[in-house]
Amino acid sequence: MSTKKELLMAAANRSMEHMDKKTLGDKKYIQDIAIDKLKENPFQPRLDMDDSKIDELMASIDKNGLLQPVVLNKSFDGSYTIVAGHRRVESTKRLGKKYIKAIVYENLKNQELATMALIENIQREDLDYIELSIQYNNLLTANIFNSIKELAAAIGKHESDVSKTIKLCGLSDYIIEDIKMTKSIKDLKILDALRKIESIDLQEELYQWYIEELPSRTEFLVKAKSLYSKNSNLSSFSNEKFLIKNNKKSCSIQMPPLDNEKLEKLEKFIKTLL
Repeated sequence: MSTKKELLMAAANRSMEHMDKKTLGDKKYIQDIAIDKLKENPFQPRLDMDDSKIDELMASIDKNGLLQPVVLNKSFDGSYTIVAGHRRVESTKRLGKKYIKAIVYENLKNQELATMALIENIQREDLDYIELSIQYNNLLTANIFNSIKELAAAIGKHESDVSKTIKLCGLSDYIIEDIKMTKSIKDLKILDALRKIESIDLQEELYQWYIEELPSRTEFLVKAKSLYSKNSNLSSFSNEKFLIKNNKKSCSIQMPPLDNEKLEKLEKFIKTLL
């Protein structure tokens, strides 16, 4: 049985094959290109490079040569944009080499640049969901793709997964930065449940509990569910005596039983608030 990663890579491969059958830019050829002529792809989805991975790649290139050419786009002005292979370019540059073998396309459109960069990263090594979330959001904000449906179709992913991934930008800045650095959560379902906690304090408290206790997905989802109701903007306050839950449609209070006198006082007080 195929794993989820294998199925994802197969979908990405089909998307790349489909793109290559179309007319991409003006033409395509292989050539050695001067590294100092290369510039970054503005649609490159990977946010940072792991130095240990760069060191491993440098050792491999030094011993075996560059086994897979990088992919470049030559623009009308004669410059070359890296479509895929930023780490191979960086490793080759650190080895002191002046040229790199490349598959060169000419005059790719922005959507083609973005799509090819995303697919190449999915094929070679999964981006984490935070990297994907930021990149998907950037592509839609810049109108490179007009809709989530169009973006999902271009990269061979399910529309619902792309939608959930984009919404991860709603996580707190602290959580985003910590996950980018530690890669602490790689499960989209857990990240999506965490994102639905609208109180930043509760969101970060739940995240801290996760990284300290390392619960199973089921345990995490049960705990998360206790903090929100589906499709509600939930905030809560609790102590040993009562629990208040508030959302856009209603407010509920759980507390120990009251005698009739106290209940009347509470009802009168609530009426004054309303």
